[in-house]
Amino acid sequence: MRQLLTFSLLILFFSCDDGDIQIEEINFDETDAQFCGSTSDEKLATTFLFKILEDEALLLTLAAGQFANATTAEGSTNGTFSPTATTPALTYRFFSGTVNKDYFCNEVPALEPTVVKENAATGGTVSIASNVTQTTETTKTYIHSISITDLSLLNDQNERLTDLSTLEYGNFTTETLNSASLEVPFSNYEAATVAGCDASSGQIPLYKTANDEFIRLTLSTALLANAATGDNPRTAEIGTEASFTNIVLSELVTEELVCSTAMDADIVIGDYTATAGTISVSTIENAPDSEGVITFTHTITLTDVTLVLQSNTEGGSDVTLDVVPSIAFGTVTTISG
Repeated sequence: MRQLLTFSLLILFFSCDDGDIQIEEINFDETDAQFCGSTSDEKLATTFLFKILEDEALLLTLAAGQFANATTAEGSTNGTFSPTATTPALTYRFFSGTVNKDYFCNEVPALEPTVVKENAATGGTVSIASNVTQTTETTKTYIHSISITDLSLLNDQNERLTDLSTLEYGNFTTETLNSASLEVPFSNYEAATVAGCDASSGQIPLYKTANDEFIRLTLSTALLANAATGDNPRTAEIGTEASFTNIVLSELVTEELVCSTAMDADIVIGDYTATAGTISVSTIENAPDSEGVITFTHTITLTDVTLVLQSNTEGGSDVTLDVVPSIAFGTVTTISG
């Protein structure tokens, strides 16, 4: 089992007086990962991060598009260091004087201080783990944690220094709108297919997933009757005849989680439960297929939906969101007979 490295690296330095090799330890434990920019969009677009300790810095260069407001799969990686690759890259630098953020972020590079020593990583794998840590009535907050495994550093004499532990480079947070607050509410589900859990007592849960969250609509199977509705769609009231929820998790959504009757509360970051609204189901009869089978397509729409963010802290209060005028839930196909 790997032993966690607390961000201590061993670097070899050569004494100018006697040529002896000196082993000195550098420690970036108390320094945060920084980047040039401050907004969530700038953070997500960054390809260059750095940690500064007076006259030392540890620089990390990544390929574009490595960060997103989305939960990552466990065990996913974001590239490997090598002597020939420009990204990703990890470089330790020792300067002739103290450096600060401006040194790396100013458009015109500073002439001072100068680089005295530089050691580049020749091996190691970068991993970026992202997941939701908080939800509000309008936003979702993600934390992006950067770690490096199997690190190999190359000193001036081409000697490799490798530590097989996990090096925690740092983390930062970003914020994005939640599904209900998008310009078109729940439009992030447009490409998702409606699926269903097992029906019980005349009720069927239908759901759609989007990375680390899902929407679930539980309604009477009678609303999906195999009969065209024409201009008179079937309707049901949320709160009395049906239920609708939007659940945000700290991990990727699976069918097992959606259909579970006892979800682990520890992984639920946001629970938006509807207390009012109207479900409308419009049904059309499709032409028979080549084997004479007739299917029906049911288009489900929700209107005037009131969502309440359930408190997940002791003593906290639920928060009612602004009414969502319309949610295009999707379509369901059933077979006649």
